[in-house]
Parts: sequence; C-alpha cells; structure tokens
Amino acid sequence: MFLLFAIASLPSQSHAQKIRIEILKHPPFTASDSSIYLSSNFNNWSPAEENYKLIKDSRGIYYIDLPDTLSYFEYKFTQGSWALVEGTQDGRVRANRIYSANKEINPRLIQLEIEGWETQPSYVII
Repeated sequence: MFLLFAIASLPSQSHAQKIRIEILKHPPFTASDSSIYLSSNFNNWSPAEENYKLIKDSRGIYYIDLPDTLSYFEYKFTQGSWALVEGTQDGRVRANRIYSANKEINPRLIQLEIEGWETQPSYVII
C-alpha cells in the first residue's frame, strides 16, 4: 500500500523532459547587438521568431529548450534574418541540421558549434 502511494505521489517526469540545444562556440556576430534564433520546419522557417530566440547563460553559452514531443526536425541558426544565417567556416551554404531522437547519442542534450555565417551577396542599385 505504501509503495503504491509513493509512486502515485511522484511528480510527473513527462512535463520536465525537454530537448536542450546548446551552442558551445560560434563566430563573432555580424552586428554587436545580434542574437541567435532557431529556425526550423516546425516554426515555418521563421528566422527571427521571439519564441525561438536562444538564451545566453552565465557561462556565455546560448541555449534553447524545446518540448520532448519533437522526435524529428530540420533546423538552422540565424542572427534574426536569412541574410545572417549560419554557414560553413568559409562563408558557404550549410545544409540543414537534422534532429532525430532515435539517432542522437543523447536526445535530451544537443551541443553544437556554429562554424561560420554565410557570406551573402550585396547589391548596389544605381
């Protein structure tokens, strides 16, 4: 009887489970007041949605917590615009990142590095 009561009174773990994505290292921002945003197929690839703005912790690591109900999604990081999207170290286009819960070593903690920001062409119309 006591065992049944103890199990029934435990807080639900399902509400506490999250997927945390951390950016351990990134190149300098294009603008000093920039932030990092998660853009994904689950938020219609919005490059600057406030709900997906990463938080900077006391260690200087940017992170975002996502619901553990997500088992697969594609994503990229931006500085709030598609003109300021992550790329390769030499400024080229980077393929979408893929999260697949059944393929991750630790599906609750993803630690990443942003190699670079895409070099976007600039135009001057005369």
